[in-house]
Amino acid sequence: MATALAHLEQESPSDFLALWRIAVYGYYSRPQTIAAIQRDLGVAYHGAPLPLGYPDVLPRFDVADALHMPANPVGSYVTTQAVTRIDVAALIEELETP
Repeated sequence: MATALAHLEQESPSDFLALWRIAVYGYYSRPQTIAAIQRDLGVAYHGAPLPLGYPDVLPRFDVADALHMPANPVGSYVTTQAVTRIDVAALIEELETP
């Protein structure tokens, strides 16, 4: 079985990924698995799509907490409406040039 799966992964990566996703989702969606995670790990796991998140694990965002709001923020926020496509051809060419 392992050899067949390794062959599938090499020959058809997209089919392998689909099969892998089905297997993982199938495992983690089982009520027995969810109960075991909750019981043994003590986390607030609710199964996909995690509509309740991890309220017992992650603290609420606190602007006064230096770990939540760094003194020197980096990055920025772009609204969905402001997102535009870019031409990546130049980037790809730059990566391929030795």
